[in-house]
Amino acid sequence: MNPGDTVTVAAGTYTGTVSIIRSGTAVAPIVFRSPTRGAARIVGNTSQGGVSIRSNYIDLIGFDATSAAQHGIAVIGHHVRVLNNDAHDCFGNGIYSFGFSIPYLLYISL
Repeated sequence: MNPGDTVTVAAGTYTGTVSIIRSGTAVAPIVFRSPTRGAARIVGNTSQGGVSIRSNYIDLIGFDATSAAQHGIAVIGHHVRVLNNDAHDCFGNGIYSFGFSIPYLLYISL
């Protein structure tokens, strides 16, 4: 995948860690989206949790994330937007963010 791409993840349950390590750019973020809110469910079962974002200029939209081993969604990077996701039933934090610069735009669903 490349900067500016949009990845629509089919509805369903995905077990394991989804690792996002490729970055977008300021003018062309990479977008990962569920077709409808919560339709794509990530069930983490490793020490990295459900979704691990270790990159920059990423949008993560509409997922349901959980992890019995760690965080539902973990963000290490900058210019990452986590929008309209549900993170619940996690051993660690629902959404964990540690970054190197601003801005973070985290919209957390409770």
